[in-house]
Amino acid sequence: MTENEHIVLASIPRSYAQVFFSNYSFLGWLLLGISFIDWVAGTCGLIAVVVANAIAWLLGYSSEMINQGMYGFNALLVGLGTGLGFQPGWELFSITIFAAVFTLFLTLALEGILFKYNLPYLSLPFMFGMWMVMLASRDFQSLGLSERGIYTANELFTLGGKPLVDVYYSIAHIDWPPAIRTYLLSLGAIFFQSNLLAGVLITIGLLLFSRIAFTLSVLGFSIAWAFYQLTGANIHELTYTYIGFNYILTAIAIGGIFLVPSFKSYLWTAILLPVVVMLTLSLGKVFLSFGLSVYSLPFNIVVITFVYVLKLRLEPEKGPVEVTLQENSPERNLYHHIGTKQRFANRFYLPVSLPFFGEWTVSQGHSGEYTHKDEWKHAWDFVITDEEGKQYKGVGDWVTDYFCFGKAVASPGDGTVAELVDGVPDNKIGDVNTHQNWGNTIVIKHSDYLYSKLSHLKEDSIKVKKGEFVKQGQTIGEAGNSGRSPYPHLHMQFQVLPNIGAPTLSYPFGQYILNNGHAKELKSFAIPRKNEKIASIRKTQLIEEAMHFIPGEHLHFRVLKNEIPAFRRLPEKAEWIVDTTSRNESRLISETEQATAWIYNDGQVHYFSHFQGKNKSLLYLFFLGLFKVQSGFYADLKIQDSIPPNLVFPKSWMFLHDFTAPFFRFLHADFSLQYSYIDNPTMPGHIELTSIVDKKIFKRQLSRMTFKTEISPTGIKKIAVEENDKILIALCGESS
Repeated sequence: MTENEHIVLASIPRSYAQVFFSNYSFLGWLLLGISFIDWVAGTCGLIAVVVANAIAWLLGYSSEMINQGMYGFNALLVGLGTGLGFQPGWELFSITIFAAVFTLFLTLALEGILFKYNLPYLSLPFMFGMWMVMLASRDFQSLGLSERGIYTANELFTLGGKPLVDVYYSIAHIDWPPAIRTYLLSLGAIFFQSNLLAGVLITIGLLLFSRIAFTLSVLGFSIAWAFYQLTGANIHELTYTYIGFNYILTAIAIGGIFLVPSFKSYLWTAILLPVVVMLTLSLGKVFLSFGLSVYSLPFNIVVITFVYVLKLRLEPEKGPVEVTLQENSPERNLYHHIGTKQRFANRFYLPVSLPFFGEWTVSQGHSGEYTHKDEWKHAWDFVITDEEGKQYKGVGDWVTDYFCFGKAVASPGDGTVAELVDGVPDNKIGDVNTHQNWGNTIVIKHSDYLYSKLSHLKEDSIKVKKGEFVKQGQTIGEAGNSGRSPYPHLHMQFQVLPNIGAPTLSYPFGQYILNNGHAKELKSFAIPRKNEKIASIRKTQLIEEAMHFIPGEHLHFRVLKNEIPAFRRLPEKAEWIVDTTSRNESRLISETEQATAWIYNDGQVHYFSHFQGKNKSLLYLFFLGLFKVQSGFYADLKIQDSIPPNLVFPKSWMFLHDFTAPFFRFLHADFSLQYSYIDNPTMPGHIELTSIVDKKIFKRQLSRMTFKTEISPTGIKKIAVEENDKILIALCGESS
């Protein structure tokens, strides 16, 4: 099968699944089958999907959008609605084809219009397409109105024989409570089916696809039902199209697709559902005068308006959280948000480093007791101390006695020297120069409204000029004792203005190492505190190069030993390709294993940010074992992180967890990594990393996987995995 044929074929079930905002193929095939309960409607729907996706492909539109069913689901709904209303014949099938083409063009046009506002087009194309068909059909004399649905059992017998008819009657004869019966009919109505069998099958498919979506569908319908009871309106008098399209889909869209599932998203769902009810009732009377159904108009109005209003917020961190990367599943949206929030909350900060080399101590931090007050409270004073905490040797009578005096000062980041003062003499110990308060100073512009200022530098030590561009880590001067400085130290602050003496700005350092005394800790986008001993990351070239994946590079692995039962079916050989997406995201792709791992590297720390595909693959083990790797070797440093539970736990475990996940989570996967061996700290030729993944339920450990990764000058050399005393070993050949 060619790639183009695969795209068109895959787009068929996903077009059906997209009605529920999903790309889950199983759900799509199930819905496709359900649509054929009325074989004419099912046939017209399938024709519409194939026509829309094929034309989109022939016209050169995004293969990804086609593959995901984004260009097919509106045409599908038009096809289903058209097929349901009329008798079969070439006239009907011809109208279905032309309606599908028109609906596709509406989809593409609305996508272009709404894209610049980052808004979805939802089922707007379906409504316009369906209205066109219904109005035009009044003059189509050759079309006969459908009489199907009167003898549903006969139609089911044609499809599935007596067993299917027996299932249909067994479901129909159950004494369903009115609310549940109407809920099931509402679900079936989304696919233009007015029988309980369709509703039950869709409920099963929805539950298998997403527990959160199922919960929201029940919540949405229940709120609508309760509001009708409260207001005295009769929900039974509504046509099934009102109920199915608007209440259930609004709840899923607001509660789990466009908002990250949470208490707040559920709350807003509850608030907006009565609005949808009122819109449904009011618009229904308007459209009734034209002999038309409102279809999904209330759903579209409320969801698109609400999503647009959220984008106008000045403080988007307040209230419900919008989904930034659409995963087409409430669960995946939630778990991706959790992982991203914990790991990359500061990703859009410009990373700046400590302005020195080696380990220094914070002698005064933010809101310090001496000089860091009021508008100038967000600043640091740095010194060098010995094991006893002293800043100097001997009695400390001379500036040269102080360990930090004359030590190199580095630029915290790339930028341009905005202001500079030099030539201020260094003070004697205990003396201060209040006339030239900041002493020898450099101000560097890193971006608009972000400057760093380094003060009290040594006289005549500044090595740059005003207007000169400097690189991160470049030596720009030396620590001194000029200005208002009774003893040698380095003053640093961030500010939004270029002038010396400007108020300070609270801004974190990107990545640095904190020495706790008993161990070292990696700090990410943090504010150093008083008395903390900190150091910039000292990169180890061997690790840095091993975790630097170059686009186009091929990695070859060979499994030598495999005792772990869950991975017994691993192929003996694996090949991975380093690729870059249109969003400039790096990833490792294993076509043979049907798996992809996304990579993020900020220059100092490597992260695996996401995984998609088979988790019984070697790439999955690679993803787990090197989930987070800092680029410098520190024997007493322990890297810690959390892995989203849906990437670790089996689906059977996640099934129950998904119901509670928007409110609380009881499944956890903890990652830790330690630097266990280096043959030569100065010029290493062999490094070993040991990492652990612990699976926990309510903080109680369930299982553990241990990974040992060996790195050589050629890159990653060997991966060993241990679980329950069973071992898997894989060797990496030469990359190409």
